[in-house]
Amino acid sequence: MEWFLLQLPGHTTHRLQPLDKAFFKPLETNYTQASERWFRSNPERAVTQYQVARATKCSIWKSATIETAINALRSSGVWPVNRHVFNYSHFVASEVLRPSVNPTSEASRLGN
Repeated sequence: MEWFLLQLPGHTTHRLQPLDKAFFKPLETNYTQASERWFRSNPERAVTQYQVARATKCSIWKSATIETAINALRSSGVWPVNRHVFNYSHFVASEVLRPSVNPTSEASRLGN
C-alpha cells in the first residue's frame, strides 16, 4: 500500500472542505429558523435539551440532502475533479506562512 502526504496551503481549508462550503451554512440557517419558530410559539418556556435536539434533528434533515452533497463536492473541486475551480487569488492568504528570508543566504551573510 502506498501512502501520500498531502499538505493543504495554510488559510485555505475553508475553500477545500465540502462540508464547510455547502452544508454548515444551510444547517445554521435551518437551526436558527427552527429555534425562532419555537421561541415565538413558546414565549414563556425555557429551552431544554429536548428542544435543542428537536431543532437540530429537523435542521439536519432539511440540510443533508443529495443536492447539498453534490453542490458541496462540485464547489470544492473534489468531484468531478476540477483543478481550475480556484485561481491564485483564492490562496494569497497562504503566502503569509512562507519564510520571508532565504535561510541559506541568511546563514552565509552571518558567516556560518
